[in-house]
Amino acid sequence: MLLIQHRNTIVAAAPYFRSRFESNDWILHHYESAIIFVFSCTILISMLVLTRMHTGARYKRRVYVSLSIYLLVSSSLAISSIIGYDSSPVTYFVFTLVASSMVGIANGLSQNGVFAFVSGRGRPEYTQAVILGSALAGICTPLSGMLRTTQAATVSYHVTYHT
Repeated sequence: MLLIQHRNTIVAAAPYFRSRFESNDWILHHYESAIIFVFSCTILISMLVLTRMHTGARYKRRVYVSLSIYLLVSSSLAISSIIGYDSSPVTYFVFTLVASSMVGIANGLSQNGVFAFVSGRGRPEYTQAVILGSALAGICTPLSGMLRTTQAATVSYHVTYHT
């Protein structure tokens, strides 16, 4: 589910990425698949490592660490859109791949921590609620994009000139 959310945010930011990478044809044509590849590999590796580290694991702490990583990455991406706009496409591409990798680690930590935490409560409804919440969150981004697009298509502008 979290892969869908990450993919949706990349699609939503596609116009921004196109403007950042327009001077490098290879990056412009491959940035989306490269970001998804790095994210997918990172989350797979982090999940494999975290499932082996279950003895004495503090799952609540894993969730807090993942939230801290999310905050750090989103803040650095926001700051880079203002401060680092003059950087080369290659530099920004590498920065984006590192950020995507960090998000993969954070997703692995949060998935592992949340599922272990709620399953330890002894009620299967909690785990099902987490899965449903992730699925709904994955739908929200494209749905809001479709609503914005349809709303923009129905808005008409009337310009009147007074002489």
